[in-house]
Amino acid sequence: MPWRELILRNLTWKLLSLFLATVFYVGIRASIEEDFDPFHASGTTLQTRVFARVPIGLLTTAEDARGFKLTPTAVEVTVRGQAAALQALKPTDLDVFVDLVDVQDAIGLKKRIRVHTPSGITVLEVKPQIVEVDRTRLSESFPARPDR
Repeated sequence: MPWRELILRNLTWKLLSLFLATVFYVGIRASIEEDFDPFHASGTTLQTRVFARVPIGLLTTAEDARGFKLTPTAVEVTVRGQAAALQALKPTDLDVFVDLVDVQDAIGLKKRIRVHTPSGITVLEVKPQIVEVDRTRLSESFPARPDR
């Protein structure tokens, strides 16, 4: 059988299989590598940015009047995203918090820090990842106001 006939026989099926193989390759590679995006130009790569001393918030119910003390009170957050989005990102756009909704007693409790970011921004690392939560007395939570 001549080479020409080997190449041209079932050419439509061969081209379809080549196309599907390419689609699967791009899909698998994109799922493995976070910063791989075949639809953007090669000049628009993802960048990282570090925010130091981002304060940690508390997520509690509205009825919870207990006071809590966190150690540490701030964390370092490393994020990744497009250069333009990172340039516009402010530390106040990051929601760094500890979920204390289901906490009954908070003496020496260790909780994982959670971070919510705007769309297009991915959290790479939070240092430290764990915060120690202690319940405080009411006088420690709300300092006395000086008499006027």
